[in-house]
Amino acid sequence: MGKNKSNSKTEKNNQGAGLPREAWIKPRTGLIVIAIVSVLLAGYMFWQLLPTEGLGGALLWGLGAGASIWAIFGLNYLVNRTVRRS
Repeated sequence: MGKNKSNSKTEKNNQGAGLPREAWIKPRTGLIVIAIVSVLLAGYMFWQLLPTEGLGGALLWGLGAGASIWAIFGLNYLVNRTVRRS
């Protein structure tokens, strides 16, 4: 009997400890925000580096900075899918 009580308490405690099942923003809205932020970061990097790096270097750094936002998002998405697979 004591064993059943401790298991029921553990189950009740673990119910609220999991990851949230609902997203707090819609996926489309999130992708739009990421797209805007990555374009703004790429443009800002290009604009700041243009006088010192020249056109080619500034363009590469800007594209790299914008692409890094998408790389971080993609890795985070893969980890999130793997963790929530259970």
